[in-house]
Amino acid sequence: MVTSEVAVVAPKERHARATLIRGVTGVLRWLERFPGDTWEQRWLSSGADSAPRGWTRAASADNDPLNRQKELTNGAFCLIHGRVIRPSFAWLLINNHGQLDRFLEINDPLLARLRELPAYGRGLLRNRRDAEHCLARC
Repeated sequence: MVTSEVAVVAPKERHARATLIRGVTGVLRWLERFPGDTWEQRWLSSGADSAPRGWTRAASADNDPLNRQKELTNGAFCLIHGRVIRPSFAWLLINNHGQLDRFLEINDPLLARLRELPAYGRGLLRNRRDAEHCLARC
């Protein structure tokens, strides 16, 4: 159930939590319009994964006040953090917005070990981020 996945990753502060829940609700309401048995299947059916920069415009096209683009983006990342949807590697690279650190802290106990590796520390920032994105997609 989506509620339990979102509850784990949602902030404790009341206003931030309410804003995030509006974003999650907006994404899920939009995804309900597309075929699929799971939210991830609907995500793929929606075309959002292949339009990483434009999906929020499509999702907020009905001018529903819940569907503000920033809220939708934050809602999508909450769903990603909870592993409700799993966008492609390309989508993650384009839409990172600093959110993947949070994802990895929640979902991947190997992140700390990766960051401790000497080779990781010597790597270029871009290469280190790409390695973390790969972990996030797994």
